[in-house]
Amino acid sequence: MTLGRHKLPWNPRKSWAGTLGYVLFGGLAAAILLLWSAPGHYGAGFAIAVAFAAALFAALLESQPLGLDDNLGVPLVTGIFLFCLTLTQGHWELVGAPEFHRRLVIGLAVNLALAGAAYATKESDEPGRRSERS
Repeated sequence: MTLGRHKLPWNPRKSWAGTLGYVLFGGLAAAILLLWSAPGHYGAGFAIAVAFAAALFAALLESQPLGLDDNLGVPLVTGIFLFCLTLTQGHWELVGAPEFHRRLVIGLAVNLALAGAAYATKESDEPGRRSERS
């Protein structure tokens, strides 16, 4: 509780401690998962660097008072970001594969549909905005 008292200037509902914890534990978990799921494909230093970059990116997205459900948007956008970071190690052949393009289009369509549904139902966690159910 003591660590969570210092709130973020752009979102008083989030704390510095929570954001730093998100980066630390999210980065550690992402690095372990990346090394475990692609053994020998990435060096440990590279995997740790891109995992912590993605965790920082996710924490910044999570801390924004956007008013949308961040339980879907943040992981999807961060997953794409992490995927793009892993391509910087020279594995660009995947981007040209037809299967990648098909999955990318499907993923974008699902994300847009869910975002549209959330907007249409006016379900929001934006400060000061009340749900119609409350």
